[in-house]
Amino acid sequence: MTETPDPGFFTTRAGTTRVVFEDQNYESRPGFKRLRMILGDPDDPRAPQAIWAQDPPGVLWDRQLCPTDFVIVYLEGGQTVEGTWYGAGEARLQRAGTVYGPIEAGPEGSTVLLVFADANYHAIFEGAAFGEFESPYFKHARLPGEAT
Repeated sequence: MTETPDPGFFTTRAGTTRVVFEDQNYESRPGFKRLRMILGDPDDPRAPQAIWAQDPPGVLWDRQLCPTDFVIVYLEGGQTVEGTWYGAGEARLQRAGTVYGPIEAGPEGSTVLLVFADANYHAIFEGAAFGEFESPYFKHARLPGEAT
């Protein structure tokens, strides 16, 4: 078994790798933890991607779309998406190019596993630059009490 030295980024290219979400993630913004796994060659745009993500309670994400099909599996806590609650033990499948949201994390926050069909997984947010990938994408996530 191979251990990956780079926290938050893993690939099957090295063989078998053990990943411990809580120990090996990176915090992209205070309260937002992420860990990315690639099934195959990291340079292959067709390689499926998986992201473990943990968001703080009450965070509100703007409406968005994803250019590739994906499934989001709810592990802990949950989210309300367009008025529908998704909680631990449930999954939401999303077709590429379909606009969804807003997304609001529940009172316990949300811990999810997203699995994308390929490397084209970056969210495209509705708004002034709708249709273009924006960075940092966290400007589209607001914590309770933050201005819009």
